[in-house]
Amino acid sequence: MTQKLYQPHLQIIAAGNRKLGHDLQPPCTEQGLAELQAKAKAELSAELPDEYLHFLRITDGLNWNGVYIYPSHKALLVGYRDLYIDGFVEMNQFWREETDQEGNYLFYADADLDLYGYNLKESRYELVTKDSGEVETTYNSFDEMLAAALRYSANA
Repeated sequence: MTQKLYQPHLQIIAAGNRKLGHDLQPPCTEQGLAELQAKAKAELSAELPDEYLHFLRITDGLNWNGVYIYPSHKALLVGYRDLYIDGFVEMNQFWREETDQEGNYLFYADADLDLYGYNLKESRYELVTKDSGEVETTYNSFDEMLAAALRYSANA
């Protein structure tokens, strides 16, 4: 399989985690992926891209330097007793309530003032501001969008 654009950045983040005595989140199981796909379809009317599922097979979510890549479900962060990261479906339900997007997006990650997601109306991946919903950047693929999020996180 071809190396993903995000993999070098994920390796930097994994090394940073190891310096702190932590690992990345464990990979999502195939059963967990099937449950996520069914829940996303039932609750968000969404199909998930293979690239996102591939990422979850490596690490089921990420919290590093202010960037959150949503896991398959709410999960305790590795190395912590009381720090959780909310799951993909729950975060998308939250953002649908908090923004004026009315289900026009599927969000996969957030950072500081921005959201990384797929614009369902325009059929493209975008970086949008949380407060105004303005598009800051467009991406050619999920892989390119995730690489940008992880590059931001790895270098923050």
